[in-house]
Amino acid sequence: MRTVDILLSTHNGSSFLQDQLNSIFKQSNTTWHLIARDDGSNDKTLAILNEVGENFPDLVEITQTMTGCLGPAGSFSLLLSCAQAPYMMLCDQDDVWLPDKIEKTLSAMRAAEERFGVN
Repeated sequence: MRTVDILLSTHNGSSFLQDQLNSIFKQSNTTWHLIARDDGSNDKTLAILNEVGENFPDLVEITQTMTGCLGPAGSFSLLLSCAQAPYMMLCDQDDVWLPDKIEKTLSAMRAAEERFGVN
């Protein structure tokens, strides 16, 4: 079951993107789905994303909606409109996540919902 949509916006991040992708694939919580969008890169970023999407089509979706440069806010806004899971996490191309990041974040979100309610 898909619990968390990870939203990744990229732009000319080929030199560090693979480290971030590797850290996502090493998560202890495996109920995630990655939705990525490139914001008009002119390096190998989109090729890296497309390769990962082709190799892991059940886990990774590369959205081609509205190609071009929207900037960080516009790109993440578009990604948010693509999300379908009950929880979302945003990540940057140059992040490297600890293996329990999704597990701990999801636990904190659920605890906040129990304490404060949903909505």
